[in-house]
Amino acid sequence: MVWLFSRYSTGWLCGLHADFTELYVSGCVDRMLNKKEGTRRVRRYFYTTFLREPIARFISEYRHVNRGATWIASRHICNGRAPTSDELPLCFDPHLGWDDVSLDEFLHCPFNLAFNRQTRMLADLTLVNCYARNGTDPRIRDRILLESAKRNLRNMAFFGIKERMDDSQMMFERLFNLSFNKRLSAWSRSKSNDTDVNPEQLRLIREHNELDIELYDYALKLFEHRLAAILNRSSLLQDGSRESLKAAPTEILVFEISLNFDVFRDDELLGSDETT
Repeated sequence: MVWLFSRYSTGWLCGLHADFTELYVSGCVDRMLNKKEGTRRVRRYFYTTFLREPIARFISEYRHVNRGATWIASRHICNGRAPTSDELPLCFDPHLGWDDVSLDEFLHCPFNLAFNRQTRMLADLTLVNCYARNGTDPRIRDRILLESAKRNLRNMAFFGIKERMDDSQMMFERLFNLSFNKRLSAWSRSKSNDTDVNPEQLRLIREHNELDIELYDYALKLFEHRLAAILNRSSLLQDGSRESLKAAPTEILVFEISLNFDVFRDDELLGSDETT
């Protein structure tokens, strides 16, 4: 029985690093689980994700690309189709890859999906006609995406903050009545802290990630609000979460929208004796 939908439990059923639009808006999750289980049924979903401080996240992605990652197999399905090459040009020759790319080159590709990645992956892209940019004021488009990302974040059963891993773990465990067998903070190491960035590069990183910076600031405030509620009404919320899980019409399915590149393995962290 499937209870956790993630790359380590079900594989990339909705595409490599699928975003909110691909997972939820397109209905891919239901289709894939119906196919996998050979039946149609009503399921109750709990979406989860982690956010990360945008500057560190961007540098971490740059380091990952510099080492050879491109995610060229990502589909970016929206409104039933993948974007055309005109809508989403590549920053590199697909036959050569982007290994050893300099930070300056990485910053100067206008089509780089690393820019505001967290906002884009959490937003409903159908609200802005997916990846098509003709006829849309960029400022209006950006505000629509940001407000959509904020709304979807509010509606998630849980989200964590990478810089607050211990608090995030406590919140997850109390909400879902599940326990991890290791501390999540042990998986929070990153190479972004040892990357040399000059003032001009830092300015460009901030400029290219303005939406993510605003989203992260909003997420921190929302996180603090939720954390305070759990701490102040701990027993009530634990009882409510437990009843919520028992009331589910079928198995509990938890999704991770992968926004970070220093991620933990859910199959290693979740204790098998705590997942019933």
